Amino acid sequence: MIYPWHQATWDLLWTARRAGRLPHALLLSGSHGCGHEALIEELAHSLLCSHPTDAGFACGKCRSCEVYRANAHPDQLWVQPAEDKDSIGIDAVRELGRFLTLSISYSPTRVGVILPAESLNTNAANS
Repeated sequence: MIYPWHQATWDLLWTARRAGRLPHALLLSGSHGCGHEALIEELAHSLLCSHPTDAGFACGKCRSCEVYRANAHPDQLWVQPAEDKDSIGIDAVRELGRFLTLSISYSPTRVGVILPAESLNTNAANS
């Protein structure tokens, strides 16, 4: 689900994806509470889906979507601060880099998400 105020952004991303011009990395930002996490989650789900809809959303029916809903997708990695920490360290970013070099399991691509990116410490941001 995306919010109505994200529809223009979604349309731009979907147009770029259909044209094969979606960049390898995106930096999405917004005010706290604007719902950008929902947009990021929907985009990640769509990128992992084997058969996205004509509007670019995940089909919800393929094997990839089933595993995604179970929070067990092998082609996705979310990097967030550990529960006992306020920042994301360099080891987590290195793990993300290693993860992205692996071959895909059964999705069209691998997806890594760093959320919130502002919690990267200096060394992690530089790597």
